[in-house]
Amino acid sequence: MLLVQISATRLLSATVEYHAAFVVLALVMLSLAGSAAAVYRDRSRSNAVTKAMEPAARSAIAAGVLLAATGLLYVIVGAIPLPVTVSSGPYVCTALVGLFASFHACGYVVAWLLASWPSDVGRVYFADLLGAALGASLAVPVLGWVSPIQILVASGLVVMLAGLALGHGERGFVPRYAWIGGGLALATVMTFVAPSVVRLRFAKAQDQSSVLSEEWNQLARVTVIPEVPGTRRALELLQRQYAAAEAEAHVRAWTAGWAMSERWNGDVPRSLWIQLDADAGTQILEHGGTRPLGELDVLRWDVTSAAYWLRPNLNRAFIVGGGGGRDVLTALAFGAKAVDVVELNPLVIDAVQGRFGEFSGRPYTRAGVQYRLGDARSELSRSAQRYDLIQMSMIDTWAASTTGALTLSENALYTREAFQTYFDHLSDDGMLTISRWYAEERYGETARILSLMADVLEARAVDDPLRHVAVVISEGSYGTGVATCMLTRRAFTDADRNALVAVGQQTGFKLFWPEVPGVTVHQAMDVEGVLTQRAAVTTGGRYDLTAPSDDRPFFFNLVRLPYALAPEGAHTPLLFGMLVGAILLVGWFFVVEPLARIERLVPAGERFSIVAALPEVIYFAMLGAAFMGVELGVLQRYIVFLGHPTYALSVVLFSLLLSTAIGSFSFTRYSGWARLAFPLLVLALAVTTFVVPTLLRAWHGWPLAGRVTVAVLLIVPLGICMGTAFPSGVRALDRVGRARIMPWMWAINGLTGTFASVAGMFVAMELGYTTLLVFATVGYLIAWAVRSRFAAARDAHRPCDSPIVHMT
Repeated sequence: MLLVQISATRLLSATVEYHAAFVVLALVMLSLAGSAAAVYRDRSRSNAVTKAMEPAARSAIAAGVLLAATGLLYVIVGAIPLPVTVSSGPYVCTALVGLFASFHACGYVVAWLLASWPSDVGRVYFADLLGAALGASLAVPVLGWVSPIQILVASGLVVMLAGLALGHGERGFVPRYAWIGGGLALATVMTFVAPSVVRLRFAKAQDQSSVLSEEWNQLARVTVIPEVPGTRRALELLQRQYAAAEAEAHVRAWTAGWAMSERWNGDVPRSLWIQLDADAGTQILEHGGTRPLGELDVLRWDVTSAAYWLRPNLNRAFIVGGGGGRDVLTALAFGAKAVDVVELNPLVIDAVQGRFGEFSGRPYTRAGVQYRLGDARSELSRSAQRYDLIQMSMIDTWAASTTGALTLSENALYTREAFQTYFDHLSDDGMLTISRWYAEERYGETARILSLMADVLEARAVDDPLRHVAVVISEGSYGTGVATCMLTRRAFTDADRNALVAVGQQTGFKLFWPEVPGVTVHQAMDVEGVLTQRAAVTTGGRYDLTAPSDDRPFFFNLVRLPYALAPEGAHTPLLFGMLVGAILLVGWFFVVEPLARIERLVPAGERFSIVAALPEVIYFAMLGAAFMGVELGVLQRYIVFLGHPTYALSVVLFSLLLSTAIGSFSFTRYSGWARLAFPLLVLALAVTTFVVPTLLRAWHGWPLAGRVTVAVLLIVPLGICMGTAFPSGVRALDRVGRARIMPWMWAINGLTGTFASVAGMFVAMELGYTTLLVFATVGYLIAWAVRSRFAAARDAHRPCDSPIVHMT
């Protein structure tokens, strides 16, 4: 099911918003807890030997059908054109209902197996975690081969076959349900033989019928379209405000670049547009790789190229995120002799150099250009090369990472540690230039870039940091303003200032900093206050302008808690408040209330009581919350170290889940060592929280094979210790004759795990991942403390046949 969860994250991110993916999946995970109530109900009503597998097998078959139906229904819903205001609703409802029901059915299977063999829970839990580890390892190659919808349908077939295998011992079970398997097999084959059938027709209110190419991988859905999204709509709106010729001029400027100079009046080369998850995009210029550089004059008039006006004809430039090749061509057009470029997504390179290579002219293989696939920050940190200019223009994807639906793959590029890497790789006269969206009242992204620049200047003990930064802005067309922030290793000279003024006079770019009387514009953003890190500016307004770090790498989450009701609500803590409320409501109606209703049928003296079972409740609640906190924290610890978000799945999550499975299995064989598991776990968490970051920084320059080995060696002991905690608790319940309350414990564990997935992200955003790991360690310490009460209770309860195992 982990593969399904990852695929659903990708699908929702591509069709609605990455925030919606987070909300839907958080609520869907509650269904796993709700399945405990259904198992409790069915086992309480049964008078047969309850180790029979038919109920679990039927649930697995239902889960398979529901998964396939969800994938196919998503395609049908996506073919319906809807207004922008409601376009996300059908997608969200389909995913929420379909996945909730599917995960509920799968959770039923696990809960039934746990309830059937409480004395052998280590093996059951081992199988569950082993499957999750396998899903983590398959996610990267499978998502690089097929679409998430194909994965949902194929996963339905696999789960259905698992159900047939589970029920094969029941008389007549397989013949009775085999025809369903045939139907799912036919549906799966259809999606692979005719993939166009499951191609998205609408995504984020955009008609996808004009898409020239669609490819998926674990990073994004990458499409190529013939024009900038919204061009026709923009023309219609502008024609209502301006004369036809003036409206067309605005649209021409809007499609020519990020924020073109108002004084530019040249020709716009034909271009295609690459989109990531139907949102962030990058331009492919026709024959950009082969046409004479003199014909690319349009690139000089985009504000993102402002730094080159000050540093033309430089020796070597470094481009973070090459995209369609526009920044590469800009560097060459300004006379750069050598350009190094790193692009994260291989599908982007394939589109530019391969599939549309004839159109693009293959700019990545133009003379003087060297390109690499990977994470630009990691590639730069392991290089000894210094650059005259490092450029990062409009680098974002708004694509939910497979490591977490609120984790963007570009987060690690916008941290203080990343900016220190950029600064350290500048030549003596080198410049770092970063461009972000800007508007007079919505300046948060630009201000945070300046805060990061101020932070790195302070960290490198640079005198008079105000003289090392410059900012120019262009209001662009159709409300698409962009600010370009420039940071130099050597302070700007008077000649540089004069050059900035001259550039502004020639291009119309507005000088925002440094202060030049009669030239510098003044707007709502206090540039000097940000650069001098005045607390009233960085932490006293609407935006959180403190510098993000690797421990708290949420550059795009700008709005401070007191302003959570701001118009930028989709990016604010308001999301967490709403989601916590939804979790509490869904948890109550689908988990707690059904369990309580069933419990009322039990004789008064045998009913579950939270007060009487308080140690058990605390124990399993802490395990659910702490496990999720550790998973979130450990993933973040190693993303930067390994150098690519993909490795967080294929190495980190796989190693953590596999080692946790091994720990669970080892408990079955050597249960005596569980006494040492908790102290060793707390020690491993302390090392992970406080020691590992220093080690990773020291070993960051190692080759990939060495870094992977280090990551695995550091993660496996932690996972093995974590794997013993859950089966140890279940075994203790069984020994004291209280296995009947296991569904309650499973539900509480699921509820707190889901709650922690939301609360954990909130803690990480506000306080950092180190604090999250500290909280998780405290959770395990509390569980360790109450675990001793289980043993003390052993003599207080008369052993009896567990009604979970045999109902009489």
